[in-house]
Amino acid sequence: MKKMLTLIGLILCVLQVSCDTQSSLTDSELVEKIIVSEEDVNGALQLFIRDIDGLNPTQLTFNSNKSWMPAISPNGKKIAYVEESNVSADIYLINIDGTENQLLTSGGINITPVWTPDGNNILYTHTPTLNGTIPQRIFIMEANGFNKTALINETGNYSEVVPTISPDGSQVAFASDRSGHDQFEIWKANIDGANLTQLTTIGYDSIIQANIQQKVPSWSPDGSKIALWRGVEMNELNLDGSLRDQLIVQSWKVCVMNTDGTELTAIDFGDDPAWSTDGQYIYHPDPMNRDQNPNNAISIKKHRPNGSDNITLFKTTRGFGRMDVGFIE
Repeated sequence: MKKMLTLIGLILCVLQVSCDTQSSLTDSELVEKIIVSEEDVNGALQLFIRDIDGLNPTQLTFNSNKSWMPAISPNGKKIAYVEESNVSADIYLINIDGTENQLLTSGGINITPVWTPDGNNILYTHTPTLNGTIPQRIFIMEANGFNKTALINETGNYSEVVPTISPDGSQVAFASDRSGHDQFEIWKANIDGANLTQLTTIGYDSIIQANIQQKVPSWSPDGSKIALWRGVEMNELNLDGSLRDQLIVQSWKVCVMNTDGTELTAIDFGDDPAWSTDGQYIYHPDPMNRDQNPNNAISIKKHRPNGSDNITLFKTTRGFGRMDVGFIE
């Protein structure tokens, strides 16, 4: 569904919910918001900030290139995000009001940024080339862009993508095809890359005749659950409106499981789950409720982790490129 940079469109991966663990600000000075990547009037994906109910969108970026995959810093003052052109995809850092745009990476493909809970580091997915021949790896860098290193220092012909970090900062979950066959499942490891553990396994849909994969993990704020996407990949679509294509879209599910991989449960159609800061809700786009018009507007929903209290909050003005939920100053 989401082969990095080539099959991006309707749905994509990440999102980590940010909590302020170190800020000296009082609770009354912090406001929960949604940062959404959606298309502006010129058709380019830009970052918008919205109230937690999805209202009052305000545009933050005005870049000539695609701006997406936002991640709010734990202190609510910064946003890490990806700016993608035809020749690169790099991570930038801006203030919460959209000022002081700072380049953190350079060269290759650098996507899916996520903050460590202390705000000192950023994990991200890195590929040194643009042609996809070299496997993707998870890297960690300081929040100023210095000291970039691979999280797991291995040389196998497999990829590790879309990290999410436990609230205590001790573990990272991610999607990997290290089991073989170019199929992604959810794994976790210590933050130093040790103690690799496989949490999910691929399935098979006999009607669609394609594998069911798992991607885009998102750790709950209390550390007890991981939300994720499960379904048949988007690259299986023929884009011909066939019954098979419809079944592929219907296979895209938001799921929740325990952090040891047990009790994996589908709770709604969708992708890209993001937790509210208190862990009471999961936010995600809904591929089953997309406008069939040139604007490509898509609905954003929220519901309880068990799937109850399902509410459609808003529709993006146009396309969608991921979102994050967190407190901002």
